[in-house]
Amino acid sequence: MRKPEKTLKNNHSNSYPIFLPIALILLLPLLGAAAAGKSLVPYLQFPPRTPIVVQPPFSWPVFIGLSLFISASIAPLVLRYIRQKGATQKTAPANPFPWWGWAGAALGAVSWIIAWNRFSWVGDNLQAHTFTPLWISFIIVANAFLHRKTGRSLLLSQTRGFLMLFPVSALFWWSFEYLNRFLGNWRYAGGDIEFSAPEYILFATLPFSTVLPAVISIRELIFSNKRFNDAFQNWFCLSPPNSQAIALAAILFSCIGLLGVGFAPNIVYSLVWVAPPLLLISFSALLGKPQALSPIAKGDWRCFVASSFAALFCGFFWEMWNSGSVTKWIYEVPYVDVLHIFEMPLLGYAGYLPFGILCAQIGNLILKSRGSD
Repeated sequence: MRKPEKTLKNNHSNSYPIFLPIALILLLPLLGAAAAGKSLVPYLQFPPRTPIVVQPPFSWPVFIGLSLFISASIAPLVLRYIRQKGATQKTAPANPFPWWGWAGAALGAVSWIIAWNRFSWVGDNLQAHTFTPLWISFIIVANAFLHRKTGRSLLLSQTRGFLMLFPVSALFWWSFEYLNRFLGNWRYAGGDIEFSAPEYILFATLPFSTVLPAVISIRELIFSNKRFNDAFQNWFCLSPPNSQAIALAAILFSCIGLLGVGFAPNIVYSLVWVAPPLLLISFSALLGKPQALSPIAKGDWRCFVASSFAALFCGFFWEMWNSGSVTKWIYEVPYVDVLHIFEMPLLGYAGYLPFGILCAQIGNLILKSRGSD
């Protein structure tokens, strides 16, 4: 029982000071807004108000350019997996599906029914808070499938670290709610419930706390797939000789992008999903510390691919469950706000890919590293 604790402790000792990149993520947009002559009051008020940002109209050149870039980025990963031959024999499950997995599935079914229906006996208060039990059930069921397949799960094997993901996740997503004040890319609609500041903190923090556990749980489930491991465990090595210079350039690029979030949000809005993981990973690389992309230097792309697509998988369920909820978010995305799947425009789903890398970087600071699996 002591060995996992020691591993977790050693992993924390290898972590790097993250206060500087976090400070840059939070302060640079404010500095950019100040440089543009904007009042800083709307960005700091609490409870937050839906930002009023006039978004640029749809643009075919931007849509086509982004579509080509995203397709070119994803295609090699998809083709690599498709071309990989699957296992010739199916292995028997390590365990039967656990009782707590069935309980999680039942919770999810009940929550889903309540979320997408307008039963008079439920009332607005309960109706507005079905998102949290939906995602608790999602997390439980994901861990149950992992337990069935491998005999282990984060929920049971790394309980302390796994539970720590929840409060960290809440702080983690609050930072994106803050960044969205500069962008206005999504806003909340539906429901007429007025919350005081403490109530707002509580009722928003609960669903925010499920983000990291959900993504990391699905990532672990992807790791358990033999075909996936065969495809990405030994791919090509990517280890540039001037990694320190690249890290510095990535930090500079991220800082300029975050300044732009406050100065010209309609132009650099997509960097909200790219700059934070770049900053955290680049600072880690600069200090010679392990980070989420370290295994790529040895040709191991599993963490990169699994984390990206785990977030995309979760993103589908976030958007699907959101679409039928009484209190929901809606999007206004510059230049590409067409072809919606639920409330999200098609190209908006690409933001989940770098978001998954950020989840991996933070998750790996709390859980043991996946670099040597």
